[in-house]
Amino acid sequence: MKRFKKPLIAWMMGLAFSSLAMAAFPVPFTPVKQMIEKGLTLEKNQKIDEFRLDHFKVYNISPQPANATVFLRGQFESNFIKTAVGRYIKFLNPVDKNGEGIINKHAHLNWYRIDQDVPEPTRVVTFYNQFGLQTIKIQTAVALLAPAEKIEPGSEFPQKLDHYKVYQVVSAEPVNRQVTLRDQFVGTENFAHIARYFAVPVEKRHEDGYFPILNPEDHIVFYGLEPKEIQEYRPTRDQFGGHDMKTRYCELLGVPSKKLAWEQ
Repeated sequence: MKRFKKPLIAWMMGLAFSSLAMAAFPVPFTPVKQMIEKGLTLEKNQKIDEFRLDHFKVYNISPQPANATVFLRGQFESNFIKTAVGRYIKFLNPVDKNGEGIINKHAHLNWYRIDQDVPEPTRVVTFYNQFGLQTIKIQTAVALLAPAEKIEPGSEFPQKLDHYKVYQVVSAEPVNRQVTLRDQFVGTENFAHIARYFAVPVEKRHEDGYFPILNPEDHIVFYGLEPKEIQEYRPTRDQFGGHDMKTRYCELLGVPSKKLAWEQ
């Protein structure tokens, strides 16, 4: 079933050509922003290039067991899907990319493996972010992102951060963009290569709790980075309990993105 928004199709076709040019000859983000601000908007009159989410560095951590059952419903589903939550394997830290700043230094997410009762089909998704217009294929839902507090002096639990279901990307074109990334742990130069995961905001039911979607427009696309070993120790806390988190290396960059269209 197609979910394409007709007012966007002509613009998407034109921007596809400029995206090819950008891949060969990278240009600053500002000209793209000015073009979009001439009138192109998404649902609820939100500008396509305005994001409430930060960028995230994704750290592989020493895995920790988890055992919970939740029910998830995102924009691809009409009903809640029963989901088993498995090991805690990654930690998301907000990061300043290319000197753009951090919106919310308390916005952290814990990455858990999941197993669903219902298999999901292959979907084709078109989205836009600071790397341009891209189309990918996604398949298996592999993870749940849960809002988390990185416990340290002055820390807070992120109250306005969604849960996200993460899908495996099975087909994508590389973006190959150089980025400067600075978070609380370290500042490094790196390259964002190709989209590896696509995350959508989801409603979550867990025991007697219900967690609605707070920001339905912003999604997260995770691009592969050149792995860099970084060892840090921090306790974290989320709705599944407390953890002793130890980072091992960073190999993903999470980029806030707008989903423009999808089909299956």
